[in-house]
Amino acid sequence: MKNYRMFILILLWAGMSPLWAQTARRSLDYYIGKATESSPLAQDRGNQESILESEKQYMKNVYTHAQTLLTGNYLFVPIISKDNGTTSFKWNAQQANDYYGYDLGVSNGNVQGGITWNKPLLGASMYKAAETQLGVQHDILQNNIRLNRHDIERNVTDQYILCMLDRNMMGFADSVSHVLSVQTDLITRLARAGQAKQSDVQLITIEQRGNDETRAACAQSYHNHLMELNALCCIKDTALVEIEKTSITETAETGASRFLTKYALDSISAVASQRMYETKYKPQLNLFTSFGLQATHYSTMYKNFGLSAGLTFSMLLSDGKLKRIRLRETDATLRSIDIYKNNLKTQNGIRLSQCTSAIRDYDTRLQMLNAQMTEYKHLLDMCEKEIRAGQMSVFDYITTLKNMISVQQQKMTTEANRTLAVNAYNYYNW
Repeated sequence: MKNYRMFILILLWAGMSPLWAQTARRSLDYYIGKATESSPLAQDRGNQESILESEKQYMKNVYTHAQTLLTGNYLFVPIISKDNGTTSFKWNAQQANDYYGYDLGVSNGNVQGGITWNKPLLGASMYKAAETQLGVQHDILQNNIRLNRHDIERNVTDQYILCMLDRNMMGFADSVSHVLSVQTDLITRLARAGQAKQSDVQLITIEQRGNDETRAACAQSYHNHLMELNALCCIKDTALVEIEKTSITETAETGASRFLTKYALDSISAVASQRMYETKYKPQLNLFTSFGLQATHYSTMYKNFGLSAGLTFSMLLSDGKLKRIRLRETDATLRSIDIYKNNLKTQNGIRLSQCTSAIRDYDTRLQMLNAQMTEYKHLLDMCEKEIRAGQMSVFDYITTLKNMISVQQQKMTTEANRTLAVNAYNYYNW
């Protein structure tokens, strides 16, 4: 009988009976991996990097490569001529003495066309500024992916912890069910021997049904939380699987928070954008050459094919104070970034303190609950002896057992809440 009591107490103490026989077992790493793979940011990473690389090549070609253009222009100047006493319309007169229309000495018809080759000579510095800006955009993309993965890890872990709590509750309900089944057999034998009442058998049977309902509620909660976990990870499989137990511990304190990297990159991006804007104030020097036709007299235009080459230079000297306005905008942007950075830094510090305090409080409560469970262990041992001696009613025993079940459930809930607090601490301590 002593071995029997120890068997009951071990089951109630640990709640370690199997949930159910399952062939499929999945770990926390499995779910985090699935959620990361299905993240739109992760899937779109290749496309975004390809866009940035194409933009980089585009900027290089614009600022350092030559361009070849095919150009053409045909201008005709119509007049109304009165030469020789005859009024006539000439759609493209080359010469006239008495006429109405543009002064042919200033503007007359012409045709030109050919191929022009143009190459910037001072575009290297502009390309370097553009390359720096694109490099910052690439760093921002990578940082957003890291932030997204960190968010995924926290959300998936929180949901996994809820599933573990439901699983432990179901396992504990199975343990209680086994204990009540054994107790039912014992009370039934005592009732047949006249040492217990039939109402005692009915009472323990009612308690068994209540435990079955509790187990069904835990199973429903487990299914709901598991389906939500699958939704977070974009897992279409709706099969009920068993999750593996996992332990989450506090991470060591970090130095500079990686959450602040976003604001550092935003500041660098604002400065890079300003430098890119200022390239318009640098000298522009282009080498050009053109080959083709330029003629004003159509009768001899076959003689007017030729070649020309030269340099073009330009430099912006005044822009109506636009540069100064743009500098003020950039300075305001940098100040705004600092405001949001300092706000997040303060909030994260407060949240870390809250998480640390919550973990300490949960540890204190767990010590108290463990002490209660130890006391209930001795109490149930005495109850077994008193029931056999007829000194304790089944009702009192059931009451004691229910109290112990309540304490064990509180302990499991507190352990889950502590794990959630540790996960939150690890999220902000990053």
